[in-house]
Amino acid sequence: MRFRVLLAASLLLAAAPRMAAAQTAAELVAARALFSEGIELEKKKDYAGALEKFRRVTQIKSTAIVRYHEGFCAEKLGHWIDALDAYAKGVIDGQGDPKQKDAVEASKKAGNALRPRVPKIHTKVSGTPKGKYDLKIDGTPVSSALIDAPVPVDVGKHTIELSGEGIVTDTQEVTVAEKETKEVVFVAKEPGSATPPPKDDKKPPPKDDKLPPPPPKDDKLPPPPPRAPEKNEAPRLGLVFGFAIGNIEPRGKMVDENTGNVPRFARRDGEVKNDQLDYFGAGVAIEPQIGFRFVRPLHAYLLWQHGFLGQSGYSKDHDFSASTDAFGLGLALNTHPRGPFGLYLDMAVTSRSTSFNDRTTGETATFSGQNFRLKGGVAYKPIPTFTILGFAFVSAGSYTSFSYNADADPTQKRDNEAIDLTKNHTFFGFGVGATYDLALVK
Repeated sequence: MRFRVLLAASLLLAAAPRMAAAQTAAELVAARALFSEGIELEKKKDYAGALEKFRRVTQIKSTAIVRYHEGFCAEKLGHWIDALDAYAKGVIDGQGDPKQKDAVEASKKAGNALRPRVPKIHTKVSGTPKGKYDLKIDGTPVSSALIDAPVPVDVGKHTIELSGEGIVTDTQEVTVAEKETKEVVFVAKEPGSATPPPKDDKKPPPKDDKLPPPPPKDDKLPPPPPRAPEKNEAPRLGLVFGFAIGNIEPRGKMVDENTGNVPRFARRDGEVKNDQLDYFGAGVAIEPQIGFRFVRPLHAYLLWQHGFLGQSGYSKDHDFSASTDAFGLGLALNTHPRGPFGLYLDMAVTSRSTSFNDRTTGETATFSGQNFRLKGGVAYKPIPTFTILGFAFVSAGSYTSFSYNADADPTQKRDNEAIDLTKNHTFFGFGVGATYDLALVK
């Protein structure tokens, strides 16, 4: 990383004539040389010498990488206020320039790490001064807006001075440690008035006035911040509510005509007609779901599917109704690797019951069995907790028992009778749906 940033710095300095025509070629050559000398001094831990070189470079051309190294050396020397200023300028100088991205991120991260460690002096002025007064810390004027407000300072000893028209000049010395905020109180007095020393009932300053130990010896730029979560990622844990609607089409036999269990309704005109399409055709199915997301792309759920089947074959001229219901447990994979669009895969095991009521002939029947279902399609996630689905599905299985009743011939009545040998049947179709995540852990 450090080599990459140094190379970026060289490229930026090399490109400087195009970015700012005010610098001459000779000035930029000199700036590159000063920067290289500063880097060498910094490696030797001569931070004062390196800081002087970097500050001279900024007088010719200020870039994010130069400001970062200026702040780094100032921080090592205990000049934390100067360091924060340099880091802030590094962020500003490199903003919007992709070549300075690493240096901008390094300056931002270094400033954020240093800022909470900086001590502060909180100055208050009481009394009734008639004229205007000024406040200085170590000889530097403090804005009147910062009186009675914490002012960041370097670790160590500082001199605070209050002066002004119509009041007696007063001076106090305080020592502040890392992260400490010390309050200093002045009582403004007119000339000729005694000025008693303010009481400082706080604990005495620490005896050790040395600077705190320097940061770790690793002089490399800090690593980039971790990747932010994708905008369209689902919650890590949550309740999932789903709903789907689509067409459903039946295929396959209800029972095997080669067994002795074929009911009377399946024998028509001397033939066995027990294909599902001989009785009911395509229809519409709805499916509510409720489940639990236990890891970000997956969720398990309970389902109920109810299909309203149409008339087909011999039943199309009868007063006839049919439906199919499935109850089961499913597992869905809903992934969005590149933004809002993703893939949708789903499998479920269900118990299915298909029924019809032929009011023209007075016959009713219900067939029950097990199914395995697969779904596949695409997903669109406009917000992290809501997904729109489009899919195709196929549900395959076999009926293992049936009930049958005929008003015209009660002897044909059968209740939950086992089917010895059943042909496989299938339901398939296309649908749309949606899921909503009630996040427990994002």
